[in-house]
Amino acid sequence: MADNLPTDRSLMDLTAKNFNEEFTGRWEQIIDFLKLHYVLSARDDSPYWRDNRHESSIPESLKEKLRLWQSRTPWHQDERRSDELFPSASYQYVLYGMGFQTRVNQARRGFSQAQQRAQQFMQEVDQQVAKFSAHLPSNRDLLQQVHERSFPGAQG
Repeated sequence: MADNLPTDRSLMDLTAKNFNEEFTGRWEQIIDFLKLHYVLSARDDSPYWRDNRHESSIPESLKEKLRLWQSRTPWHQDERRSDELFPSASYQYVLYGMGFQTRVNQARRGFSQAQQRAQQFMQEVDQQVAKFSAHLPSNRDLLQQVHERSFPGAQG
């Protein structure tokens, strides 16, 4: 960071301007990413959650991203920089982990064979998850079993 400081005062204003723009841009990225969690949440059990989900509290930059992502998946080219704090995969994890639905116009785009195979694979994975999950103990039952069997490091 010190390498970015100017060697004389004549460039200090320009250096400060560049630093402030960079810092502001990073801060806005953080706000958008954190706000996304609130926007997608279904919670409305308190004024806190209702206020943070209210449309007027959503930054315009996030509103634009959400409008774009309604028709397609977040992609690395959505961002202006290659060193974004939150790459497209981070947004995908939050969006789809919280049930966000992307509407893909199949008639306009069509699905390639690879996309069809991927969709079929995901359906198979979902079926396997449901099948195996049915046979797993609940977290509470599992912890109780660990406690009862006194596994090393499971004191508690």
